[in-house]
Amino acid sequence: SQQPLELLYRSALAKLNEILAPELGPQAIEQAAKQDFTPEATAERIVGFATGFFGGFLENHPEMEQDSALNEFIELIGGGIEQGFAEARGILKGLEILNGEIEQNVDKTYELVQQGLERFRLAIMEQLGLSENKDATPA
Repeated sequence: SQQPLELLYRSALAKLNEILAPELGPQAIEQAAKQDFTPEATAERIVGFATGFFGGFLENHPEMEQDSALNEFIELIGGGIEQGFAEARGILKGLEILNGEIEQNVDKTYELVQQGLERFRLAIMEQLGLSENKDATPA
């Protein structure tokens, strides 16, 4: 029952890899065959993978103010995550297995990823000493 979440994870990472490649170069995505594919673990890996590129993004954009860089980075990875989830949902729907527990797990994973991205954004803002004055959305 966790195979659809594995597909979701791989689809999201592949799309992120594709979107980040022009900024950070090609990145191989090699994961161990046996992983925990619960919604929590899957979301944690997606968020960890995506946000792990922030340092490289900053290095590639020294001309940007840090708050602008953070917002652009979140928008960039957020778009990749959206596309990855949409593709995974399409695949699962095509296989006629996007229903019941599988659909609930995909929805929960998506929600947890969004919460993780917001926690990351707030943590970076705090590290940079930035106040939250726009685009504030509660987690």
